[in-house]
Amino acid sequence: MESNIPKIVFTIIFLVLFFLSSVALCAPPQMAKLIESWELLSFPTGNNEHMNISGLTMVAGSGGMVVGADELSHIHILQRIDGKTFKLMEDGTIPLSPGETELDIEGVAGFDNFIWVIGSHSLSRKSIRTPQELKGKADKKKKNGKSLSRSYNRDRFETIKVEPSREWLYRLEVKDNGAVERGTIVRGSLRDIFANHPVLSRFCNIPSKENGLDIEGLAVVQKKRKKSSHLLVGLRGPVLQGAFAVVLKVSVKDGTGMSNKPILDVKLKDTYYLSLDGRGIRGMSSMGSKAGDGYLILAGPVGGAPVSYTLYHWNGADTIPEIDSLDAQQNLTELCQIPVTDAALRGKPEGVHFLSEENGVVSFLIVYDSVANGAPGLFTCRLDGSVVK
Repeated sequence: MESNIPKIVFTIIFLVLFFLSSVALCAPPQMAKLIESWELLSFPTGNNEHMNISGLTMVAGSGGMVVGADELSHIHILQRIDGKTFKLMEDGTIPLSPGETELDIEGVAGFDNFIWVIGSHSLSRKSIRTPQELKGKADKKKKNGKSLSRSYNRDRFETIKVEPSREWLYRLEVKDNGAVERGTIVRGSLRDIFANHPVLSRFCNIPSKENGLDIEGLAVVQKKRKKSSHLLVGLRGPVLQGAFAVVLKVSVKDGTGMSNKPILDVKLKDTYYLSLDGRGIRGMSSMGSKAGDGYLILAGPVGGAPVSYTLYHWNGADTIPEIDSLDAQQNLTELCQIPVTDAALRGKPEGVHFLSEENGVVSFLIVYDSVANGAPGLFTCRLDGSVVK
């Protein structure tokens, strides 16, 4: 009689392999490891800007830090006091566009002594007021002999705010001592790129939190050229087909505008689509000038959905598969999730900055919105997605 032992052995091996693969698929993602908290001192509290930090980068040469807040129209330059403490420099608050109150700064990046700052280029819809807020407004109007419109909330809800001050990319030069070179602040806009883009033009008139156009990431394609650069612009929205976030590669050169005023001439070079599991880009950072180092991408929800904030490594190539790039998704690697720290309980991760990589472990900063002084934290995780010991 033919023995059933080989069949039994094969069945056992198959079940073991199936179980192990299922465990691997269901295993929780790696969590970034918080090494230490950094501190920003003397940060202004007027207009709550210390609660609205949206991006940061380090200054080459001085080791200082440049910080942007999304509710105002200036950046701050901080000098390093020790390894994890930074203090606002004297005259370190730099207006980018005098006369404008809010630029909606969402991305800050640097290379050599040049700093780049970008606004969201977004629209917003006015929020409706709660019943309690409506009653308070009505009572206030009544004291002044007036009445609140019976369609107050509907009128707000049907109003989309268009703010041209949000539609700018700025460049400035910083000296080794942290001071800004006089006369180096110049700007350009991506509005024409979006208006003529074959995909994104359809989202230009949609408010940002409704999957409309919204820039939140900026990184420099590092090249040893002073005033001609390539930048990567990461979009929080739109997310396409529920999966793909968008990155634009743009070239930036010095140009001349009206009245011979210096401007940045911004041209589209390429468009990349990154499958981030439905997340939008919330921050970007270049990992260095060596070929293949790539970029860190902080990804999170487009709106207010309870979606985890996740860090990815991207090599700079598209993730949409084609016949000659069937493995294109391998151009993007999920590294880790940003853990729920004390800062994360009070705010949301809003910016990332690469610090170093050693023996396959990457170190990076995360800064938070809606938390005093951004609560910057130094984190680590492995580039292969395994757990840091």
